[in-house]
Amino acid sequence: MQLNKLRKRIGFWMSETAQSIMLSLGAFVLIVLALNGFSFDASIYFLDNFTSRYLAANEMTASHFSGWVKAIAIGGAGLILIMRVIDRHSKKETGS
Repeated sequence: MQLNKLRKRIGFWMSETAQSIMLSLGAFVLIVLALNGFSFDASIYFLDNFTSRYLAANEMTASHFSGWVKAIAIGGAGLILIMRVIDRHSKKETGS
């Protein structure tokens, strides 16, 4: 009986975490598209410029930038996860 509860909890957290990561990556793609007027060509040029500047940067600047990108990505996924869990629990309490 305890094993089934544990499996349900692990499954819940794994699925919520995976969905939160996918939503945050989708938000990143949407932001890149919106910055470029929803033009695929402009988005590709933007990503080419972005990656060429990142690769040309010195090691300290690149690692500093990578740290910020990781923090923003983890923070965004974490916020989405928290909002989804709160929403799920509020629906469970109200019986919706």
